[in-house]
Amino acid sequence: IWRVREAFRCREAEFLGYWKNSAFVTATPTGVRVSLWRHPKNGVLAAVSNFTRKDAKVQLTFNLGRLGLPAKIAAQDARTNTACKVAGSRITVELKTQAWTLIRIRPAHDTRNDAGQ
Repeated sequence: IWRVREAFRCREAEFLGYWKNSAFVTATPTGVRVSLWRHPKNGVLAAVSNFTRKDAKVQLTFNLGRLGLPAKIAAQDARTNTACKVAGSRITVELKTQAWTLIRIRPAHDTRNDAGQ
């Protein structure tokens, strides 16, 4: 977690906690929480947690304009660098019950593996 936070430069980013970011992101199913870090150069880092009692296909819908992102985005699991499924402003990830992940979101043309490189 700390490696990802340092690479993304979270200390320089605006934190948007799950309890106050519905203008920026929505998540389904009910019980999924998403907190965001918005960095002016490095895009968005999303901490996604599945607090439901079942494994879930989580759909995240982002307000790209409000986040300062273009219409075409790319996303990857920030811990494994595995690409996430993106369709427009939606990202889909599979999460086991009580599991979490970190997703890095940036313009689709930005091919850097880590923030700041």
